[in-house]
Amino acid sequence: MMNHAAAALWIEGRRFPVIASSAAGALSLPIEATSKLFGALLLGKDGVMTAVDLEPVGQEPGLTLFDVEDSCVVDELLLEKTRQLVEFQIADLLAVQPKKICAFDQARDVLDRVVLETGHISEEIANHVSLVATSSAAVSVLERLALSRIGRVLALLYELIFRQIYTHLKNEHADLGELVRHECDAYFFSSAFLERAFSKPLGYAGDFETMNLIHEDTDDGDDLFSRLIQRATMSVHLCEAMRHRSELLFRTMRAEIQRKRRSRFRIASICCGCAQELVRLLWSLDRPSCQGLEISVHDSDGSALFHATRHLERVIEQRGIDVAVNPRCCDLRSLLRTGLDDAGPYDFVYSANMYDYAEQRSARAITRRLAQGLRKGGVLAATAVSDVNPSRWFLKLVTDWELLHRDRSALANLFVDCDAAAKIAADPLGIHLTYFARIN
Repeated sequence: MMNHAAAALWIEGRRFPVIASSAAGALSLPIEATSKLFGALLLGKDGVMTAVDLEPVGQEPGLTLFDVEDSCVVDELLLEKTRQLVEFQIADLLAVQPKKICAFDQARDVLDRVVLETGHISEEIANHVSLVATSSAAVSVLERLALSRIGRVLALLYELIFRQIYTHLKNEHADLGELVRHECDAYFFSSAFLERAFSKPLGYAGDFETMNLIHEDTDDGDDLFSRLIQRATMSVHLCEAMRHRSELLFRTMRAEIQRKRRSRFRIASICCGCAQELVRLLWSLDRPSCQGLEISVHDSDGSALFHATRHLERVIEQRGIDVAVNPRCCDLRSLLRTGLDDAGPYDFVYSANMYDYAEQRSARAITRRLAQGLRKGGVLAATAVSDVNPSRWFLKLVTDWELLHRDRSALANLFVDCDAAAKIAADPLGIHLTYFARIN
């Protein structure tokens, strides 16, 4: 009988349950994760994988198993042919790049060409894969290779085109966003992410379901055309930066917990949204680190609070760990009036979403109030989108998503009333800024 060790595999920020077998070369996991993993191993740094962590967890029942040996073997020649096809498609796509857009008729022509070229590329990918792939797993790997590489270039093209449209036409058309959406809503809204951000079912673009889509980072769609658009929108710089922000918060919290010298460690997430970094944290901690851990999630959106609490409690149940989760439904005015709670000071307080929407004066007052709820040596973390965000005009014109942008000095100004030692961290492109303040 084979011995199996349960584990979790993180690929592209998503968690997949894994069974590692003692048999040589055998690794069993769901087929979606299998294709992602093989794509990552075969494609290396230029492939679809951004991070992989292997961590022990309790075995989950009802897991469908596939052995790597039998799941997906893609010949290097087929990979090279797919890479060549992708390079040709990217060259055609870059030919759409405008030198300058000076009138909306030019913008309309450029957008029409992008739509046509995307359709052509998706057809080429489908034809190529159907000819060379010998299994459904191989189809998945080759498609993800093509979608990943072309999607990244398409994302850059979106950002370039919409920056030009906004820069040159904003003063000529008060309803510029409506004009853009009239021309290409059927195209862009085949992306589940863009469609939800525009429709705003909960009243604002960046709700917890929108953030879930960003963190899941899939290329789901009804066909290759919609999958390519979804992959491209998931590859715009802001989405990449948001995933990096979550990773940074997760790793910082884990490091703080591991260096704790007390039997109790309290975390508060303000405007928690989908709380992806907390979910990741609970999957990663060993049992001793979980002892005495308390998590408080705050949000004014009851549906977001319910989602975050249920997700965290499900992880706690599946892992069999003892962690307290305390949901609190409150708006920022209530937080300013009452503070965090009366259960004692916190060790780590953060907000990954609030500062994207709070005006400077209000944000500064809230920051001061949050700092008052921390113990000496505790950490307050605030994140903000910087003013160098290259995705802002694309998201503004296509989805009417308005974010408050701050430079480093504006972010630091939020903490002038706090007695703390501080540092600012950023993603590689400096799009998302995170201010860490350790209370003196």
